[in-house]
Amino acid sequence: MERVIDHKSAAEALVEFPNALEAFASFVADEDWDLALVEGLDFEITELEDVGLERGEAVSLLRRLEDYGVGKFITGRRGWTTRLEITTNENECKKIIHEAKQLKSGLSNSFSEAETHSLEVSYHLRPDFLLSMRVPSDFSNSDAERLKRWIDTLPFD
Repeated sequence: MERVIDHKSAAEALVEFPNALEAFASFVADEDWDLALVEGLDFEITELEDVGLERGEAVSLLRRLEDYGVGKFITGRRGWTTRLEITTNENECKKIIHEAKQLKSGLSNSFSEAETHSLEVSYHLRPDFLLSMRVPSDFSNSDAERLKRWIDTLPFD
């Protein structure tokens, strides 16, 4: 029985982790898919660590990709690295990449829209320090309370 691939969830997972989409896209583009039919393909954890993911994040991503039908997660032992053994084909991987790129583009657009509905505010925290930040143009009392609670967690003393 062939596994069903959840393209949307796999794409969302790749977008969630910084640089993961680029690492996966590079992996898919660089592999010899004809040879992969014989030998198999492994998306190794080091490929994610090389683009800045912490080991725990990389493991989490590989496990999620397994859950979404992209491959089989294998924990590294005895000289073998932790990896995702790809159990799908090149076209399915490319569909995931395409969907992730569209999702990422949509996120960028939504952030741009949010910036147009915001205001830059400044406050002289000290005589020698001006604090600036963007707030929503409809900044409310509840937003101010939430921001206050967050600020209360910042002091270093």
